[in-house]
Amino acid sequence: MSEIKRTKVPNISKERIDFMPTETIINKEKNIKINDFLKNKEATHALTLRMPKSLYLRLRKKAFQKNVTMTNLILKAINSENN
Repeated sequence: MSEIKRTKVPNISKERIDFMPTETIINKEKNIKINDFLKNKEATHALTLRMPKSLYLRLRKKAFQKNVTMTNLILKAINSENN
């Protein structure tokens, strides 16, 4: 008869067994909303923008010259158009 190989069962500490991550996506979004409310800030949402490389480079250069982020430059342009 062939020999039976026994595998070791890993020992897991109680701390690892009891660990339950509380930073789930739902909790993270909820925490962000609560923090924004407490700081009296408007909630934000991410946006992906696809543009031609030449336009991107012009926007980047303009943002660098004005010492602002590209996002702030775009938002300022949108806001000025609405006013």
